[in-house]
Amino acid sequence: MISTRKVNNFEIKDKCIVCDCGVSVKKLSRAAIELGIKGFEGLIDLPGTIASALYGHASCFGYDVSDLLVEALVLTPDGNTKVVDSEWFGFQRRSSALKRGEKSGVILTVILSRKNEEPLKLKEKAEHIHNIRKASQPEARNSLGSIFKEQGRPTLLNCCLAVVGKTYAILLQLLGYSNDTIARKRKHLVFSLIGGKDILPYVIHWNWYQWKDEKSHELFWKYVKLHRLMFTKTDFEIEIKHNKQFKIP
Repeated sequence: MISTRKVNNFEIKDKCIVCDCGVSVKKLSRAAIELGIKGFEGLIDLPGTIASALYGHASCFGYDVSDLLVEALVLTPDGNTKVVDSEWFGFQRRSSALKRGEKSGVILTVILSRKNEEPLKLKEKAEHIHNIRKASQPEARNSLGSIFKEQGRPTLLNCCLAVVGKTYAILLQLLGYSNDTIARKRKHLVFSLIGGKDILPYVIHWNWYQWKDEKSHELFWKYVKLHRLMFTKTDFEIEIKHNKQFKIP
């Protein structure tokens, strides 16, 4: 394992930004916005380093790290270095050629484009996105972030449960329950109907699974199985590595 914790310098030049592989995306984004450099507004809360963001093709709210990439310096398995462009990475949704194992190498340095805009305007955009993310996205604590790339359309089962849940919510409203209580009871009903009562404490919403204790590891695959019953898209966003003998349930 290689630690990039101290390889974290970056230099903002007239036409580009030169970053070591361990530069924090959050720190870089905030510095860029302060200087009126656009393209970072949606990245101010993105965890991890600039190299890992390229490896996993990270994006938030329509802002992709790959859109900022000019070129990168990569250490290849033969011990040489080479400069590569965006095309070399073969970016796909939440994926790159490095992540898929199609290419090998270690990202050493990343050069990003610099495009200027009014700082106040960028700060307003960033603050707006920050507030949305804070209310709707997985927090860093005990979380791997979004489990699935996208959820697709609700299945027929999902639609039927939505009707049942809505009817139940109306009944509870007539009985005088508060909105918070209604939401909690409705969620409990839906999970009980699909046999997921035991995973309920770990599911904040369908694409946000929280690791609270050791039992959450045992129940993760049950959560995945139920997710597949509820939605049409089930490709993982998180990277799950396993030996050849292991088969994803």
